[in-house]
Amino acid sequence: MSKQMSFDFPIPAGMKIVFRPYRTLPNGQRIWARQYGFRAFPMLVAA
Repeated sequence: MSKQMSFDFPIPAGMKIVFRPYRTLPNGQRIWARQYGFRAFPMLVAA
């Protein structure tokens, strides 16, 4: 069972949250949310 993330911060104006199943680290390594018990990682992007 995946964990539910909660957001304890306001989303800035002009930004939105998108969910992606992986993140690419600055060194090029890709980490998958499933490895950490999540379905996806939230990311703030410009709207």
